[in-house]
Amino acid sequence: MDPPFGARGDGVTDDTGAIERALAALPDSGGTILFPARHIFLCDGVVLARPGATILAHGATIRKAPATRQHLFRDTAGAANGLAVYGGTFELARGSFSPGDTVSAFFLVRARNLRWLGCRFVDGIEEALKLYKCQEVWVKGCTIETLFDNGIQIHTPADDGFTGSRADQDTRHIWIEDCVIRGVDDRLHGTGNGIGVAVQSSSPARTSRDVFVRRCTIEGCVRGLWHEVNVAGNPGVNVNFDHNTIVRAELSGLGLVGLRGGGARGNTILDAGRVVPDPPQTSSETAGILISGSEGAESEELLVADNVIADRRPPGRRCMQYGIWVGRGRRLTVRDNRVTGATVREVCLADPRRVRDSVILPARGR
Repeated sequence: MDPPFGARGDGVTDDTGAIERALAALPDSGGTILFPARHIFLCDGVVLARPGATILAHGATIRKAPATRQHLFRDTAGAANGLAVYGGTFELARGSFSPGDTVSAFFLVRARNLRWLGCRFVDGIEEALKLYKCQEVWVKGCTIETLFDNGIQIHTPADDGFTGSRADQDTRHIWIEDCVIRGVDDRLHGTGNGIGVAVQSSSPARTSRDVFVRRCTIEGCVRGLWHEVNVAGNPGVNVNFDHNTIVRAELSGLGLVGLRGGGARGNTILDAGRVVPDPPQTSSETAGILISGSEGAESEELLVADNVIADRRPPGRRCMQYGIWVGRGRRLTVRDNRVTGATVREVCLADPRRVRDSVILPARGR
């Protein structure tokens, strides 16, 4: 932050105005804002109103001021195209807010060409990244710790709150790679979100397409990775969860619900389930991987293969009922998976009449 913009970086002074002045001073072609290392910048509700901004924050801390229940950085007009954020710790002041407050580190709507590389997000009441109908997004090497709601939300809502003039668009071309997500909860013990990476849609006209989550480590969340669409006739398309490690998910490690094309390959899912279900045969949630259609959208053309799923706890303490639970869908392929420690069944077809034109093979043990 150049001195003329007035940022102090002392952790006490509100630097919101200085950061917005620096953004406004960038040329239309874009430019760079440097947050110097070993400084703490206190800010609140910064509007990202300039395209092509690059934020360099290696070694710096950007802290949410508790003045308003507003996102730390936000853009609802599609003006933040080309945003790139390198490094920095984003502290989100969880203790100053309550569940239901909309306070994420970044909230962007219909933006394109976005990058977060090597960032750290901590101590929040909502998401690190809350992205509505964004396209060409790359999140790599980031750490997300101790949040409520979700770590990263990739969402395609019917009403996205867009204030710009751009036409409506799908969520498309999302890459989340080599990230670590720990301790995302919902304070409701499994009845809400608490998902490491959530891919969702509630729009009858738009959906999520071409989403890839790869080589991430997710620990101690309610669900690790989850795709779900419930809108009639409008499933997600080509969502892929590959080569991730999910440890101690409170419910399912990974879910594919209402999806056409894509799947889950090469994941390691350990110790899913927090409480032994009672009665044990009625819940489909304590599973390593869950596959199903939703009430509105059929799941089809999915490949679930080469995953390792295990409950390593002693026999009397195991909570994972199923390695892989298949509810309904068509043209599903489940093969070459390894499951150990399931308390009910390694691979379960909940209702074989609702799984059509599919190949569901038993899992191997050790």
